[in-house]
Amino acid sequence: MNEQSAARNLGPLREVHDWVLLLEDPAVSEEQRAAFKAWCQEDTRNLALYERAQTFHKALGRLTPNDLAQSTSTSNQTVIPTRRSLAVRSMRWLLPSFALSVVAAICVLLLPHRFFLSSPDQIAMPIAQSIQSEVAETKRALLGDGTNITVGPATTAVASFTAAVRDVELSNGAAYFEVASEAARPFRVVTEHIVATALGTEFDVRARKEVTRVAVVEGTVEVRDIESNNVLEVLRPGDELVVSNLDGAAVLNRITTSSIGAWRTGRLVYTGASVGELLDDARRYSDVPIRVADGSESILNYQVRGVFLGENVTTLLDTLATLHPVKIDYSNSEVILLSASDPKDSSVR
Repeated sequence: MNEQSAARNLGPLREVHDWVLLLEDPAVSEEQRAAFKAWCQEDTRNLALYERAQTFHKALGRLTPNDLAQSTSTSNQTVIPTRRSLAVRSMRWLLPSFALSVVAAICVLLLPHRFFLSSPDQIAMPIAQSIQSEVAETKRALLGDGTNITVGPATTAVASFTAAVRDVELSNGAAYFEVASEAARPFRVVTEHIVATALGTEFDVRARKEVTRVAVVEGTVEVRDIESNNVLEVLRPGDELVVSNLDGAAVLNRITTSSIGAWRTGRLVYTGASVGELLDDARRYSDVPIRVADGSESILNYQVRGVFLGENVTTLLDTLATLHPVKIDYSNSEVILLSASDPKDSSVR
């Protein structure tokens, strides 16, 4: 893209940026409001751009009048929206980095080649939507494309849609998707370790500390490794892919579709998960931190099968102690402590 082309594309963004800043000022005059109304009526696209910019402005923080000009004056390269610019993966927009906050605010960053949009000669401002749940809360929302998303407890998902792609970034937690079918615009769920791409389907993604699980109820989902971009598996109904976040190893399981996304009704279904995974889930339902005592990390590798109720963390942990040599210490109101116990100790709670 040459300098003249870049200037033509950035001009509308600068206007939108200026309007967002002006209209948030309590001292804005009626004359200025009238001018804004006239600007919206000049071109039907102006209002749409303003609404999108306002969404990002509210999500990513306050801007200053010089942010956009300074952030676009040092490069003639084509820039496009990136899911890595969103807050979920590393919460980078909270860092006191001027340049990064600017780029996040205008929703553009340079990307690795595999994330380029189909039209690299234009700047597309994505529509952003953030869904966040509290501890022990499950939340359902309708995304801008008509996709239904349900997020599990203590989960944040950030959607960024453009004319070319639909991306949802899930840093940690669980989300169930009922994807609106759009053959020309792929729907991608991005975690720290994998990218799951669907066209029209229902599927579940659970990003945990140790593993990432993707399971399909309907349709097909392609799962790629985030670093190598290699296809790990193409999943069909009843398939569950378990990807190790440590070494990228992937295991394909067959499970009942009725168990997929059961956490939406508070049921935690495990068909060969580790205690580490179970504790990751339990922490999302508990107001009290759950920790493993130093020297007892081996208990995290025990395997569990069964159905638990997430809303009753005490029962969940007590049941765990009946299945494996694990001791649960509730004596400190500030923390629940798990430790390895002697398998012969019948007093283990």
